[in-house]
This record gives sequence, C-alpha cells and structure tokens, in this order.
Amino acid sequence: MCCRYFALPIDTPESREDFDDIRWYLCHEDISVFVEDGDWYLNVKNKCRHLSEKDYRCLIYDHRPTICRKYKHSDCDFVEDGDWYLNVKNKCRHLSEKDYRCLIYDHRPTICRKYKHADCDFIEGDYDYELHFTNDQEMEEYIKVKFDNNVTEKRKIRHSKGHKA
Repeated sequence: MCCRYFALPIDTPESREDFDDIRWYLCHEDISVFVEDGDWYLNVKNKCRHLSEKDYRCLIYDHRPTICRKYKHSDCDFVEDGDWYLNVKNKCRHLSEKDYRCLIYDHRPTICRKYKHADCDFIEGDYDYELHFTNDQEMEEYIKVKFDNNVTEKRKIRHSKGHKA
C-alpha cells in the first residue's frame, strides 16, 4: 500500500508498562503494531496528501522527499489503483515504470474496473509477522498471557518450594 501507510520502528517492549504504552497506541484508529525479524514497528495507515485521488500518482513526484526517492516500487507488495489492486510481481504492461500509475486509467479494461480489494491476494493481515496487533484488546490479552501466566507459574514454584522445607 505504497504511499498509504508508514511504519516506524519502536523500542522493543520489556516490562508490563512498556506493553501497556503500546496498548495506548492501539487505542487509536488506523494503528497497528507488528514484529518482523525481531524488530517492533508502529504502523500508521494514513495516505500521503500528495497522492492523486484520480489516478493515485504522486503529485510532487519530481520534488518528492528523499525517503520517497529511495523507495523502489519493486519493493512494494502491491500497488493500489482506485478500488483494484495489482500484484507488482505480475505487473500490468499499462503501469508506468516511472511512478507505477495506470497509463490507461480512464480507459482501463472492464475487469480492472470490477476488481475489488477483497479479491486481492495481498490484503492486509496476510503478512507473516511474528506478532501483529490491530487493537488494544489484542494487546491487553497478550499482556495477560505474557505477564499474568508467568506470575501464576512463579507462585506455583514458590508454593511448592515452601512445602518442601
């Protein structure tokens, strides 16, 4: 979803309080947190204000920020064009090599006009993250499992040691 989100690395949480801080992020709309290759990220779904509503092309392409210039479209899992998504690995010949906009958008084939997001193989949530939290309730449940179950186990160990004496 190029130009429709950004992900920022965050510190790896260690304490219950750290995890609760992440739960606070997840209380907000269009936020998720994921872990990939052991690194934690805050994902913010927020479309770039310079992305054209008509054809999803960059309106400041020649003057775009450096971070955008470093980004390669070939690294993107999919490119959105209106309501239809296109797998870049099997890209359409009508996509611009420069900025991956549809060169025939106003005259695109009927099948492209009918293609819906739900039909796409690359929909959100299909990534193989180690962990992926999309709301505060998921994080709250994770905190309970991670910390409360450990406390219960520690109590059992302490209790069993106390009876051996």
